Amino acid sequence: MSETTVELANVHSTAKRMVLGVIGLGVAVFPIWDLWPGFASLSLVSPVFWIIGLGAAGIGMALLAAAIFGPSVVLRIGPEGIVLHHESPLRRSANRLPPEALGPIRVERHEWSEGPATWRVTVGLKGSKPLVSEDFRDPAGAEQLAARLASALGRSV
Repeated sequence: MSETTVELANVHSTAKRMVLGVIGLGVAVFPIWDLWPGFASLSLVSPVFWIIGLGAAGIGMALLAAAIFGPSVVLRIGPEGIVLHHESPLRRSANRLPPEALGPIRVERHEWSEGPATWRVTVGLKGSKPLVSEDFRDPAGAEQLAARLASALGRSV
């Protein structure tokens, strides 16, 4: 990576994926294990146990799916444009956005109904929604990121 390239990453480590998967399995299996007598006996209240079990299994499977399929995203921004690397344990892909496909770089203030305002950096994309950075508590951090991005793309903010 050269000095003119900016790299922004949202990487999910193997440990984080394993913890999320174990929690998902626990959430899915424990209620069924604990409430097994209610599942096994057929009575008027059995559907209540089935609903609880199905709800827990649904939430647990969603956590397990996030552990398996949740992508890590790395953005490399440089004179050649933006390269988005998506990586999960089952799939890898890269999308390239040439400089011609990029719109203006802006620092935008975001007002919240509760709490202080935050700032974020957006990079416009022609024909699509803009790329949005994480929120910054002060405008100086957002302006610094915007300046780094503009410098990497050979533009002005």
